[in-house]
Amino acid sequence: MATPVVNEQTTAQYSCSFVDHTGAAISDTAISTLVATLRDVASDQIMNSRSSQDVLNTNGGTLAAGGGFTLILNQLDNKALTGVGTNQLRRLTLEVNYTAGYLSTEFSYIVRALPDVS
Repeated sequence: MATPVVNEQTTAQYSCSFVDHTGAAISDTAISTLVATLRDVASDQIMNSRSSQDVLNTNGGTLAAGGGFTLILNQLDNKALTGVGTNQLRRLTLEVNYTAGYLSTEFSYIVRALPDVS
């Protein structure tokens, strides 16, 4: 599977559903905490203060009634850190506490620095 590419300063959306160790969907009512950390991989810099940030129906995160989760990654999340024409790998880590346990997952994507975006 190819790593998604997001142009710098572009709003993007990450969506997923959470499943437990048996593969069963975790309902929204079972989830008590949901936090996100967003990091630029090369520099190890936290992006847009997203270090163990609460995203359970706040800070761009929405947990739907069926357990589907969406996080809006805004222009500050997708800010280029290095020069024009570079591809910058980002890692989004989600940590979920739910009634029967804990899970974590990661998603990687590339922010592409554009020559004419300031």
